[in-house]
Amino acid sequence: MIVLQTLCDMLLAQFHKLSQPKMLIETAAVAIAFKIPGWVFHQGPTVDHAVMVVVLVIVMCCDWLTGSVLAHRSPVMLHNSHYGNEALIRDAIIVFICFGFMGMDFVLKSKSFLFAVFTAAFIAQNMNSVLSNVYVLGWTKYFPMWLFSLLKDEIISKVKKYYQQKENN
Repeated sequence: MIVLQTLCDMLLAQFHKLSQPKMLIETAAVAIAFKIPGWVFHQGPTVDHAVMVVVLVIVMCCDWLTGSVLAHRSPVMLHNSHYGNEALIRDAIIVFICFGFMGMDFVLKSKSFLFAVFTAAFIAQNMNSVLSNVYVLGWTKYFPMWLFSLLKDEIISKVKKYYQQKENN
C-alpha cells in the first residue's frame, strides 16, 4: 500500500508540474517547434510516434545522468540507489502514460492529438530538469544563458535540494 501511495504521490507531483502556466507555455512552444506535423492528424501509430517516444526516453536518460552526477556531488543528499530507482520507475510510468494516450486517441478517434500534447509536455518537463541540473553543475558555458533565465524556479529548487543543509527539527 505504501508503494502505491508513493507512486501516486510521484505521479501527482508530475501532473502538478505540467499544470503550471509556465509549463503550458513551454508545451505549446514544443508543439510549435514540431509545427504540428501531419502525423498528429493521422489515426493510429506511425513511425513519428516511435520517434517522439525515443526523444522522450533520450531526454529522460540525460535527466537521469545529470541528476546522478549532481547527487554524487551533493554534500546533502544521500547516495542511495532508491532515489535512482524511484526516478526510473517514474520515467517508465511516464512512457506508459504516453502509450496510454496513444490508446485514448484511438478510442476517442482524436487522431494523435492527446499523445502529441502529453508527450511534448513530458519532453519539455524533463528538458527543464536536464537544463537545471546542467546549470547547478556549473556546465553553463556550453549553453546559451537565456535558457537558464527561463528556469529560475527549477534551479532554485535543485540548489535547495542538493546543496542546502536540512533543518533539524
